[in-house]
Amino acid sequence: MPESQDASCDGPTGHLELSQELDQIDLCPITLDDIKADPHRPQIDESEIIEWKQRDHFATGKRKRPVPIVIKTPSTRQLWNRAISKVLAMLRGDSKANSLGDSWENFDVEGLKTEKATRYRYKALTGTWVTDEVSIKMEPEHFNAGAMRRCFRAKKLSNFCHHSSWHRESNNYVAKAYMVPVDRRTYFDDVKLQMEAKLWSEEYNRHNPPKKVDIMQMCVVEMTERPDKPLYHFEHFIDGSYVKYNSNSGFVRDENLRLTPQAFSHFTFERSGHELVVVDIQGVGDLYTDPQIHTADGESYGDGNLGTRGMALFFHSHVCNTICHSLNLTAFDLAPTESKELSTQIKLQQRSKTLSRGLEEVCASPREHEFDLHEYMRRRSSSSGHWSGDEVTSPLEASSPPQFYNELSDSARDSAFIAKRTRFISESSTGSTDANDCLRFQEVISNKQRPSNIEAEVCRISTAEAPSILGQIHFDLAKYHEVGRFLGEDKTAAYDRSAGMFHLERAVDCGVREAIITLADICLGRPHDLLSDVQLEDSAETRRRGISLLERAAQAGDRAAMVDLARSYELGTYLPAGEKDIDWNKAVHWYALAADTDVDESAVAEDPTYLLMGRCAEMLKAGGPRLEPDYSRAAEVFNSAAEKASAAMKGRAANRYFMEAEECWALAEGDGEGEGEE
Repeated sequence: MPESQDASCDGPTGHLELSQELDQIDLCPITLDDIKADPHRPQIDESEIIEWKQRDHFATGKRKRPVPIVIKTPSTRQLWNRAISKVLAMLRGDSKANSLGDSWENFDVEGLKTEKATRYRYKALTGTWVTDEVSIKMEPEHFNAGAMRRCFRAKKLSNFCHHSSWHRESNNYVAKAYMVPVDRRTYFDDVKLQMEAKLWSEEYNRHNPPKKVDIMQMCVVEMTERPDKPLYHFEHFIDGSYVKYNSNSGFVRDENLRLTPQAFSHFTFERSGHELVVVDIQGVGDLYTDPQIHTADGESYGDGNLGTRGMALFFHSHVCNTICHSLNLTAFDLAPTESKELSTQIKLQQRSKTLSRGLEEVCASPREHEFDLHEYMRRRSSSSGHWSGDEVTSPLEASSPPQFYNELSDSARDSAFIAKRTRFISESSTGSTDANDCLRFQEVISNKQRPSNIEAEVCRISTAEAPSILGQIHFDLAKYHEVGRFLGEDKTAAYDRSAGMFHLERAVDCGVREAIITLADICLGRPHDLLSDVQLEDSAETRRRGISLLERAAQAGDRAAMVDLARSYELGTYLPAGEKDIDWNKAVHWYALAADTDVDESAVAEDPTYLLMGRCAEMLKAGGPRLEPDYSRAAEVFNSAAEKASAAMKGRAANRYFMEAEECWALAEGDGEGEGEE
């Protein structure tokens, strides 16, 4: 916009015309980089920028609102006028204005047939879908293809336009369709994944990192005028260099390694309380698309959700950087040999130009009350905001989700507005959002924060009943080491046994039952599936630890560990001092607990309940090391064993146990009469 036209925008009419033209555009703030890159502006000294970035805007004690710093230059107004003129030039189709014209101008997309379509957009905060009708032009042939989808150039007419001018009032989009036919629900699940990942990018930005990130808006369009009404993914076309920063299987880009994408993934893991991690970060700059979410249970979010195995692959290649430290994220525990292999990545991180400004809002520890994040995501209700389109819970099947939690803590309300940025409703947004929805989401998130290190996790599980997700990740890393996942090109080399044992030990520390049993088998010299070639020296100390681990697994409710422990105390097998440690009293105790454990009898063919009860009764009848005979109790257990045998269709065993019970009753009566005569 020329300077002579500045006055025309100062009046009410000028403001109205400008707001109408900019209504469909999301304006971004002008940064120091924009100012510095302006060739017509006097250059700012580099030391001045560094001083500005490192300046502390918060006084000690009570937190105050940061004081805005204004660089006193006479051309600030001219700078904004120049930026607005570029936007208006783009709207008017002036392709020569600063090279901001239509990048698809030479493909004649506007000459294609106009088609009506139904657009479905997902509101991640409320778990609902918004539908409306749109006008689209799409090329019949794809211009690019990935591993699973083809990409088509497309244009969409703005819903806010007044003259249906495709030249001025349409935007470039990319329509993506699967190469192989998939269930229609897959398209909607993909959009749900990306929009829920976008929530985490907004939560990340709320902590004021050095560089903000965003995940592109994506929706589903149904081409209603075509046969079979095919579905497409629809998202804005972003011109620029497309880069993949990490993958869902542990890949990290070494060339021009960037800190922000890796820190963002780590942030989502800790902020969600280990329940998920957003990976497969790719896009243009810090505008990402097509992410993947790994969840602790491995459910939802498609086949790319590898569960804790995917989390293990991420952390095996992750090195905490300066952004991780500034956000108070904790380092994941790796074996010394693994850390040594990541030394190259550490050197690449040191070349990064992204600096921590010291203004980040650190991730605080969870408060006293905790919420289930997945339960929250299932229980979201519709927003109280207004929208002209139709709002449904699902485009495939409608349902009425339960209501939100009604009450929020005062601290959650306070934290929700820290460093909050104003968001304007644009044509690509999903309508107005109830502020209470944001508060409820942040309330849940603030209670889920959990560090990534073992020390903090061990302290947590001492008072928690839920299994440790972090421990399962370490256990998966031990499995990956054994199968040679990290050997690189030389698949014939021996895997890193020390690293495998390191992660097995960490899983044991976190109380993973399968890891406890595996390490117990290793200590006792018994066959084991995981790290099968690892053997420890047979000694009283290792046996003592093995028995201790068996007891720990048995106390956690593992029936097989109870049976093994009972047999060890009965026969002296695996005990540190052999026969000297035989204790039939403990053996009866563990046999009885194993028999009382609810289990599918068809799944325990080797140790059915009736046999365990029968052996327990025989020991009570005969007596042995540290166990006196108890005929009355033996008779009761024999009767119970007979009933279990009858239920299992074992007639002979049932008859034998009934006879043993009668004999024990007779012995008990005889003992009673003998005591009376005395």
